[in-house]
Amino acid sequence: MRRGWLLTGLGVLLVLALVIAFRTLHQPSARPFAGNPAPNFTLHTVEGGSAVSLSALRGKPVVLNFWASWCGPCNEEQPLLNQAATQYGGQVQFIGVNVTVGDNVSHVQAFIRQHSVTYPVLLDPRGTVSTLYQVSALPTTLFIDSSGRIVDRVTGALTQTALDQEMKRLTASSTAAG
Repeated sequence: MRRGWLLTGLGVLLVLALVIAFRTLHQPSARPFAGNPAPNFTLHTVEGGSAVSLSALRGKPVVLNFWASWCGPCNEEQPLLNQAATQYGGQVQFIGVNVTVGDNVSHVQAFIRQHSVTYPVLLDPRGTVSTLYQVSALPTTLFIDSSGRIVDRVTGALTQTALDQEMKRLTASSTAAG
């Protein structure tokens, strides 16, 4: 039983990697790394009603976290993100992007309930935004300043120390810009 889930998970990762690689080769590079402008996108929330565009959040720093419900490190880091979202909610906008191309909505909804996620979770059903941001592993988190420029990018689970450091950088850049 456990082996079957492992093989299924590996299969999903392989398909996700192939989709990302294919799309990356067939799209101009947006350079979604520190020092560059964050590429704009619009995705719908998990509830399906409203759409969120990154450009609409300009003027406020953004933490953009790419994840999937089956991702162990994503599950491990979620309490840290929830805590930071609560602590910095007035200063920084947190956005979760579920890489739905390798997930399903019912699992996403269960993850949100299980972890009591309070910030918006957007669905990336075709993997277009994860491809645009060249996400090659989950979780991947981008820290975007209030002017829309990427301050840093962390691939893999965040630690408390790393998250604290990034939040200080984001809030300092926000204060300096304002």
